[in-house]
Amino acid sequence: MGIGLWLHDVKCATAVVAQDGSGDFNGTTGEVIQNALNYVGNKGGGIVFVKQGDYTLEPINYIEGWGYVCLLVPNYVELVCENGAKFITSPAGKTSTRIDGIGLKAKQDGEDAYNVKLKNIWLDMTAIQGGGRIGDGIGLGVSSPNYGYECKAENIYVKGAPHYGVSVGRMYRASLRNIYGEANGRGALYMGQAFYCNVDGLWGWDSFGDDSVSPPEGFGAFLGDGSSRLNLKNIHTWNNAYAGLNINGLDTLNIDNLVCRDEIKCIQMLSGGPFNVNIANFILDTKERGQHAVYIKTATRNISSINFVNGMVSTGHIEIVDGGYNLIGIRFNNIDFINVDHILKDESGKVRGLFLSNIKSESLYKEAIITNAQYFWLVHSYIRGCKEGDNLYDLIKFSGVHGWIEDNMLYGEYAPIYGINTDGANIVRIYRNDFFNCPNPINPAGSNLYIRQNRGYVTENSGTATFIGDGTTTSFNIAHGLATTPTYWSVEEASSAAGAAEISYATVTSSSITVNFKSAPASSSTVIVSWYAEV
Repeated sequence: MGIGLWLHDVKCATAVVAQDGSGDFNGTTGEVIQNALNYVGNKGGGIVFVKQGDYTLEPINYIEGWGYVCLLVPNYVELVCENGAKFITSPAGKTSTRIDGIGLKAKQDGEDAYNVKLKNIWLDMTAIQGGGRIGDGIGLGVSSPNYGYECKAENIYVKGAPHYGVSVGRMYRASLRNIYGEANGRGALYMGQAFYCNVDGLWGWDSFGDDSVSPPEGFGAFLGDGSSRLNLKNIHTWNNAYAGLNINGLDTLNIDNLVCRDEIKCIQMLSGGPFNVNIANFILDTKERGQHAVYIKTATRNISSINFVNGMVSTGHIEIVDGGYNLIGIRFNNIDFINVDHILKDESGKVRGLFLSNIKSESLYKEAIITNAQYFWLVHSYIRGCKEGDNLYDLIKFSGVHGWIEDNMLYGEYAPIYGINTDGANIVRIYRNDFFNCPNPINPAGSNLYIRQNRGYVTENSGTATFIGDGTTTSFNIAHGLATTPTYWSVEEASSAAGAAEISYATVTSSSITVNFKSAPASSSTVIVSWYAEV
């Protein structure tokens, strides 16, 4: 079906923009396109179809208190471009002002926005850079007290906007699909005060950064600023100035299928206290070791209920930094770490509930985990670390309160100082862990420790010991085989000769139990005692 027949079948107003004289509106300027948009908008809505060719967009629409916008799309209007149609902006001599590429006419009119649709848009904003100019490529947003509803953008490419490629603000139920942002100043996508919005397919790369704001911005995507109920999937970022994703100040964010690579920080959560964030099926890859796969700073408000599940982290690590507020409930499950300094570093003293399960690490250079969290779990994990050399780091260093370290395999690539160091910790359960190449598996330096059934660190033992009396010796030593000096021990006579000599008392050292008899067992008699000891 040709475009003319297709438009004829659409039950709404239509207009075609062309450069060859075949359109309802003909020309190569944004003014021609704006006339077509106004025409369809005045008819109550419909479709504006822009045929192939390069179109120059200039800042012809002014919004009081905001700045200029090259194209304004009215409510109920869909702007669709043919393959090969390109929008190239020009500042037209304007300096020190804001110039957006495409925006909503409702913003200019001070109204709510409804059902604006953009499809197959190719927009180059590079010429707007410099001259004190700022601006977004596409702005799907309105100003307070208004809101937008049911707006859509599909197959959008924006390059070179001083701020964001696509910006969504004060918007309900917006839908974005296949958004491409290349070399925009602050990032490919901004979502602030966005509610119940969906993104399926985002590629954001090479943002060059804006240091005029604090903290500086330059991301694949900025998600937050009062947003709620965001759902994103198929998100790809790389080589951005500051981070792949910046997440702050939002309630309920779900991300599925995320790839951040060649980033200084893959994900950062800073001020504003995001909560109820779920990120699943991800790959996080920083430029260099020592950089951050996930960076969290608890500033201005508590952060709570953060979940990462099913992923791989390469080169970078997770770090939590004290910003004055608490992080309440963060979970990492089923994640592989490869070629990293650490799995997680947390010396903030602000974490209340840190759960790691099914973690696997290879080529881990320093400490695997450092934390002083309250309520810390590490379970069902395989951790292999300390690759930089012998006796430089602990594998696990926990100095918080209430810890559970259970059912893990802990392997020193080189021998760690300790496999688990609990110096400064209180109320810790270390149970059923296996240690390999850890000459000092556990440093039980904390208080209220329960340490049991750890292979490579014996905490309870028992058996029988047999001695031959010589008529003069009253003390006999039994090697207990425990990792350290027992805190409880007992011995009992288990033969008639032992009973006749009668045990007086027993003492312990870090290596043995010494049994002292009241009298020397008879010469050539077989002395048997049963014993038990535990740390």
